[in-house]
Amino acid sequence: MASDAYPFNTHGVGSDTGENHALYQVTITMSGYATTDGNAVAGKVNPYSFKDFSSLPTNKNDGLNMARGGVRYTKVLQKLGTYSNYRLLKIETDSSVDQDTPPASLIFNIMFENDSMIPTSGTGTDGSTTLSSKEAVLKDLVASAINAQYTENVLYYDPTHVSGTVDRGPVIEELTVSKPGTDTEVFDSVAVVRIGNANQVGDAEKPADNAA
Repeated sequence: MASDAYPFNTHGVGSDTGENHALYQVTITMSGYATTDGNAVAGKVNPYSFKDFSSLPTNKNDGLNMARGGVRYTKVLQKLGTYSNYRLLKIETDSSVDQDTPPASLIFNIMFENDSMIPTSGTGTDGSTTLSSKEAVLKDLVASAINAQYTENVLYYDPTHVSGTVDRGPVIEELTVSKPGTDTEVFDSVAVVRIGNANQVGDAEKPADNAA
């Protein structure tokens, strides 16, 4: 969106100063999520696939857990695009994650191209929670994406050895992904904060409407 305050119409950089860009940090703490091995509730939220590790999942359940975590991660990103296009600028997990272990925490930075389109208030997807800030609206989007049920065709790695043949290896199957916790547990596991001075024109630098 072009800025009305930009005075250099003949020479200089483009008229879009980026003043509507805004950067947020999303933290998901998943230590309380369900961990029943191989069950539809397992897998947490996982940005990795089996292709991202030097070792493959040890057993089928580990492969299924990773795939289900990947579905939830994809759904979170889809939900976050509800109001604006965005870019992910950093993704980080705790050190416990490997091909057999989903992350206990996930942090990522997300820059929205048009922060002005994100509502400043609303009602949560549970129909009763009052949302009173953009951070709360984004938190609700993330939590609602995690705590839902999906049925998807997914790729996972199954090292199961079939007698007389080779290991099954990469498999595409329809999987059910279920809620990893109660609505309250999942909502409370998500934190969203605006990172100060992240937009190209900082809030303090924006001229007032009547400024020269």
